[in-house]
Amino acid sequence: MTQFLKNWTPPFLWAILISYFSTDTFSFANTSSFLDPFLHWMFPGISVEGREWAHAGIRKLGHWTEFFIFAFLLAQAFRSSKRLTLRSRWVLWTLLIIACYAGVDEIHQLFVPSRSGSLKDSLLDFLGGCCAVSMIFFRSKNPDGG
Repeated sequence: MTQFLKNWTPPFLWAILISYFSTDTFSFANTSSFLDPFLHWMFPGISVEGREWAHAGIRKLGHWTEFFIFAFLLAQAFRSSKRLTLRSRWVLWTLLIIACYAGVDEIHQLFVPSRSGSLKDSLLDFLGGCCAVSMIFFRSKNPDGG
């Protein structure tokens, strides 16, 4: 049981964090209250349109990153499983959960007044997960990195 908790607690907690990021607290309007001043400070001559473009880009990178990390944590849990069916098919299980959770996350946002669900964001989430799985897969095929 201890090994199970050690393997599955990180992806479970990260899934909760992803859901928290999908609340009103992290809506475009709320993140602009600290990102806009930061972007203006970093790039004093940036236009309002430039700040909005950068803000949107940072938010999209956030989608990719959230699910890259989630896939990494899931893959580690599956690869550490005692069950051969989970361990041997870790790529499939990881991508299946990433795809499902990306969809569920966007559906969740449909019920948050300041948010909206987006198929594009789900695809971006899935792409982040695919990148993590690809990295782990190819590194496991060539563990010395050479």
